[in-house]
Amino acid sequence: MLTLPHVQWVDLPWSLLSFSSPRRVEDLALGAVAEYIFAPLTVHHDGDKEKARLKDLSRRCAPDRVEARCVVRVKDPDERDMVRDGVATVTRILADLLAKWNEL
Repeated sequence: MLTLPHVQWVDLPWSLLSFSSPRRVEDLALGAVAEYIFAPLTVHHDGDKEKARLKDLSRRCAPDRVEARCVVRVKDPDERDMVRDGVATVTRILADLLAKWNEL
């Protein structure tokens, strides 16, 4: 994706278990993102790996990082705003999940 000259909403690797891209920001729900994060770990529950995965995704989905790598290459201004909203939504969800994890 980083080699593409222009990026669209569908090009971004949204944190969901799906073969298709979400169509709108509302598709980026807590349950869907949590399912993506914890799915590979459901066979062998390992709290340290789950927390590490949350931290890694939080780092990779940081708005400033995504802005610099991806959002600036989205041509359509409306789609650019949608991508920003989607990134902000995923960032909030990951922060909430990490906060809940730290409370355990």
